[in-house]
Amino acid sequence: MLKYRKSLKHKETEERIDLYFYRPIAFKFVQSVFKTNLTPNEISVIGMFFGLAAGILLSFGHHSTVILAAFMYQMANILDCADGQLARLKNIKSRYGRIIDGTADYVSTLSIYVGSAIGLYRNTNKSSFFLVIGLAGIFRMYSAIVYDELKNRYLSFIIKDSVGIEEELSWIETEIKKQAGLQKVFLKLYQYYSRLQNKSLLSLSIKADEMSDILKQMYIEKNKQLIKIWGFFGPSTHAFLFFIFVLSGSLKYYFIFVLTVELFSFLILFGVQKYYETRFKTAAFIEISN
Repeated sequence: MLKYRKSLKHKETEERIDLYFYRPIAFKFVQSVFKTNLTPNEISVIGMFFGLAAGILLSFGHHSTVILAAFMYQMANILDCADGQLARLKNIKSRYGRIIDGTADYVSTLSIYVGSAIGLYRNTNKSSFFLVIGLAGIFRMYSAIVYDELKNRYLSFIIKDSVGIEEELSWIETEIKKQAGLQKVFLKLYQYYSRLQNKSLLSLSIKADEMSDILKQMYIEKNKQLIKIWGFFGPSTHAFLFFIFVLSGSLKYYFIFVLTVELFSFLILFGVQKYYETRFKTAAFIEISN
């Protein structure tokens, strides 16, 4: 149990579905490979190939291949959990690892969306699915960016010496000049994603060093529950929802769900988050002025 807890991220920033479903399964896999030479980065890449394979299977549009794709996507998500758990248990800290993990996750998600659009079009001959799934994909990307940014910001309040997005972008730019081949590709993809993340919440931006210790603690307490709710917009929750919709024979309704129920929920939560961020930023400004 102690090892399992050590393999987790900070509890507030874990998605609920990860804590109770994906992480326990991934931990069993981690235990089986712990004494081997398999690295977290290799697990990330293997997971990405499972995601790519799932997308290809979805594009065929057959019932059997769609079901198989759903299970492949679950495997990709389990491995996406396992890479970080193995890294934490072996105390491996690597910026490249985080970049490869993040890139692999987004490649898998893109593959699922593209494969689903092609498969549904083949089944129905309705080109409108490309528009619906395209819009759902854009929203999913933006909501994931917002979730990542808020999660990283929350961690910056509870973990000393955490790396900010500006510092991360500066490091990436330096590394791109040094690297070549696949590493450079991963870095460029991550640079693009980080720039989007840096712009997505610019109006809500607030930094820990702008606040007193009392205000920091208030920010942490207020966001402790909010960050858990934001977890419902995380990749694992969506992988699980996708699986449920596929098993119920309702693949197309998953994307409709994303564009209706989830989009509405996101707008409400975004408004609540903006309200609290603005209040704390104002309080921080008053502190500095005094």
